[in-house]
Amino acid sequence: MFVIPSEQFEQMKQRLREPFQQRVLMALRETVPGEVADLDDRALLEQIATAHERASEHGVVTEQGIAKWVLLCLALSPTFDELPSIEKFWAETNLAADVKVSLLLDSFMGHLKAGAES
Repeated sequence: MFVIPSEQFEQMKQRLREPFQQRVLMALRETVPGEVADLDDRALLEQIATAHERASEHGVVTEQGIAKWVLLCLALSPTFDELPSIEKFWAETNLAADVKVSLLLDSFMGHLKAGAES
């Protein structure tokens, strides 16, 4: 058995995440170009990477869940998870993290739709 120093492990983990984060960037550029137009690729990738890390810290593991977390970070705040109502939802809801982030995004989209209709 061999031991991987933590610094090398973190570098490896980031290298594995980069292709996914690049795909998220491309999807954002294609689907919501106006919302991310003011960010160059480097700045947008930094926000995606930060959101990816925060999502992982909260137990979000699927690519779909992480992509949804990124959308919430861009739409609300990079630290939306620190809002008291979100913290409470996260702590008190007995569901998988990926399900929770889907519910949050669905709720957010519902509020947007309701606002647009009124």
